[in-house]
Amino acid sequence: MAEIKSEIVEAAEQQSNDIVSRAHALTINNPADLEVAAGLMQAGNRILSEIDGIFKEPTAAAYATHRSIKEKWNELADPVKAAITTIKNRVKLYHQKIEADARAARAAEETRLRKLEEERQLEAAIKAEEKGDTEKAEEIISAPVVPSRKPLITTPPPPKTSGIQKQTTYHAVVRNLNQFVAWCQETGNVRYLTPNQMLLDRLAREGKGTGPMPDGVERVEDITIKSVK
Repeated sequence: MAEIKSEIVEAAEQQSNDIVSRAHALTINNPADLEVAAGLMQAGNRILSEIDGIFKEPTAAAYATHRSIKEKWNELADPVKAAITTIKNRVKLYHQKIEADARAARAAEETRLRKLEEERQLEAAIKAEEKGDTEKAEEIISAPVVPSRKPLITTPPPPKTSGIQKQTTYHAVVRNLNQFVAWCQETGNVRYLTPNQMLLDRLAREGKGTGPMPDGVERVEDITIKSVK
């Protein structure tokens, strides 16, 4: 690895401190001062080039060493990360299977209870008809079939296993933008409405700053000063 000589670094540091001091002391009140500023910018660029030259080769060597170490690191770690992801996916599939089995069991139990209620209503209607109360029988037959009790089957909690934990997170999706905007306006929660800054900046640049802007949006001019060699 290339070494950096201390005397070279000290000389660069002295030049750096000098240009910084002169920049802080600079005031521009007339064209002559502007020429001084231009000279300082050129000097600063020259010093910056010298500093880059000092550190470029050692930095490249350090990056090469870092890259070699990182490649070996990834070579060993990536397969383990992939294996952990595989395990997580299979644990997730297991939980999904448990929930799917519970849903199927609940549906089957609901069907069984509904059938029992249908049989109970039919039996009650037959008894009413046997007693000559056809109106009551018709009322029983016409009534909606509602099971008298709900299925007791629930999704079992995941088994406690050392090293594995199920974590549930949530995120929001805007399904109806107009309704969401109206809600923000009605409740005063306009902080939830974030403008697309990238798209607005593109509009501001159109026509080199002469294109139309949306209502309520102002075009702001940014000025960048560059030194010319």
